Amino acid sequence: MSPKKKKEETKPKPIDLKLTLENFGPLRKAEVELKPMTIFIGPNNSGKSYTATMIYALLRSVERAHLRPADPVRSFQSWESDARAVNTAWKSLARLCENGPPSELDEGTVAELAQVFAKPLGEELKREIGRCWPPAGGQLNRAGTEHFRLDVRSEPLSFVYPQHSNALQIRPPQGPVRAPERMMELLGPLTRGASPMPGDMDRYMHLADIGSAMLFSAFDRAAYYIPASRVGILRTYRAMTASALDRLEWNGHSQPGAHLAGVDLDLHRHLSDLPQTPGPEPFPRIAAEMARELIGGEVSLMWIDKGLPPNILIRVGGREIGDDIKIERASSGDCSLIPIMLFNLFRLRQGDLLIIDEPEAHLHPGNQSILAKYLVRLVRAGVNLIITTHSEYLLSRLSNFVMLEGIKKDRRKELGAAFGFGEDDYLAKEEVGVYRFKYDRRSKAYITAPEEPTIEGIGQDEFGEVDSALYEEEIRLENEVVKKT
Repeated sequence: MSPKKKKEETKPKPIDLKLTLENFGPLRKAEVELKPMTIFIGPNNSGKSYTATMIYALLRSVERAHLRPADPVRSFQSWESDARAVNTAWKSLARLCENGPPSELDEGTVAELAQVFAKPLGEELKREIGRCWPPAGGQLNRAGTEHFRLDVRSEPLSFVYPQHSNALQIRPPQGPVRAPERMMELLGPLTRGASPMPGDMDRYMHLADIGSAMLFSAFDRAAYYIPASRVGILRTYRAMTASALDRLEWNGHSQPGAHLAGVDLDLHRHLSDLPQTPGPEPFPRIAAEMARELIGGEVSLMWIDKGLPPNILIRVGGREIGDDIKIERASSGDCSLIPIMLFNLFRLRQGDLLIIDEPEAHLHPGNQSILAKYLVRLVRAGVNLIITTHSEYLLSRLSNFVMLEGIKKDRRKELGAAFGFGEDDYLAKEEVGVYRFKYDRRSKAYITAPEEPTIEGIGQDEFGEVDSALYEEEIRLENEVVKKT
């Protein structure tokens, strides 16, 4: 294998996912297209976290639906419950392969293949939504409406998920789809022999391999969520072991307990099950640089109790070994940053999706500005980011990195020496999607408005309105003081 081909194969897959949410939580309508960095801005309770959590639930549901035959029992159950869809798709694919391997599949055949996974994926999405918004999904539809609606568009898989539905409504692709390279290999053993015996799950197993490669490439990535509640989680996670969380979350028949949101439970699990070996570069290096610049030291783990999560320790410059600060005694700012560092150190890989709810939480404006630089470095390393933010400082610094794309590399290096960034710290405007969640007076609910970045950066309208109001108030008060004196 040539080095060039190897490099192309290891290149992270670009995220290609669009979704529309209607009548969901405080939202009348949210339309979002994911980019390498997607930014949600808007007032409190406007639907930013609702939208981010739904994206997380969507990717998690694909991962947990066992579309690949990793769990034979689950696959067998899916095959039996969807036997008609399985047999229809199998016959269509076998017919296409009668004269040799096809180069592409027509829209109808792709839709038939997608229908095989509609029920198991719909069931898992419903379960994941109930897990993320306990108990059992709560009242997620907007007040005054009967149900919410999720519309997902990727290539070639598109579908609609209406609330309380156990099956997805599959939408045919826009045109023919390139056939997977291994399709003949996967179909061959069964097309050459007799049909499988009743109850045999071979067809579903082979279709799962074909469908995973063809339909779910946009979803084929790990998804992680760092919630705004992370400070409290960091200070209590050792008191809640992984086994205790399992008992809290599920009680027999997929009934969520303890009223803990799935994103909080998942962060607990990730912290409780940290590996002892760091992940691939450049992520451990990014974590180490973040620790040095943002907390003035380093982060380490110590395993001392069998069966219990490790101690998370912070060593600040000048301290001796053994005199580390346990995370339970760390500042709220450090607790806010540590999960981001730990995910870099142990979890993240190229192509992953990382969602950070209010990355600026508990941070001084100076540290918010520094953190923005490391978010940019994650994008450059191939991670897809979604952030929700209320921070003018964070957004302003990210805007500066968009402007840097239009500056020559040698000049970026000179500017970086003065302002604390590297020559490769930049964002292309095409890599950034900004969505403003704003109130629609007519429907008395929130909608999204995209704000396209330009070579001049990211617009600051969201915070500019607040600045203008404060400035007007200040001038009025100054005039009153002048009159009095």
